[in-house]
Amino acid sequence: PAAGLIAAQVAASLLTVQESYFQRLLDGVSPADGGRLLARDVELAFDLLEHGISPLERK
Repeated sequence: PAAGLIAAQVAASLLTVQESYFQRLLDGVSPADGGRLLARDVELAFDLLEHGISPLERK
């Protein structure tokens, strides 16, 4: 069960950041800026997966 839950969390995180990236492009953000924001979002997503929501509490 744990492996399936972890895989689902990773997949959901990747889908979410991908959707955010494409929405930004549709909203007029340049691909370069969108890429920088995507990298930031991926970093945050995997930080949250690794450490839980506590990183949000520090910000």
